Amino acid sequence: MLVWFMFGKRNIFALLIPLICAVVFDANAANRADKPFTYLAVTPLKCVTLSKGRDCYADVNISWSTPTPKNVCLFVDYIDDPIRCWKSQSKAELKFEFIHPQSAYFYLRDSDSNIRLTEKQLSVNWVHERERHKRRWRVF
Repeated sequence: MLVWFMFGKRNIFALLIPLICAVVFDANAANRADKPFTYLAVTPLKCVTLSKGRDCYADVNISWSTPTPKNVCLFVDYIDDPIRCWKSQSKAELKFEFIHPQSAYFYLRDSDSNIRLTEKQLSVNWVHERERHKRRWRVF
């Protein structure tokens, strides 16, 4: 009650906002410490084809790392089977020949818990839109 009289109605909120922010940020820092991150790098992140709908060709370099050794598999979303699996590894590198007409997600999945650890998108762009040519009949 003494704080209310000293600071007034508006100033009490000015005191409480930094206190609430400090508590929230401290809780977020604790959550980040409990969940170590998994790193996945895919290069290049873009593939360019001549026109929409045509296959895009790229040699993709993929590397990943985890804080502790794990059993993991690397997947691409348009293929059901894993590209490759590793046992008790904490990092690896791989080259992959990408041939696909659409953008795709590469993701790393824990083989034991079947949880998706991280993902990256390789986007497919095109230079020209496909144009439909109208056939015009001419007499002369």
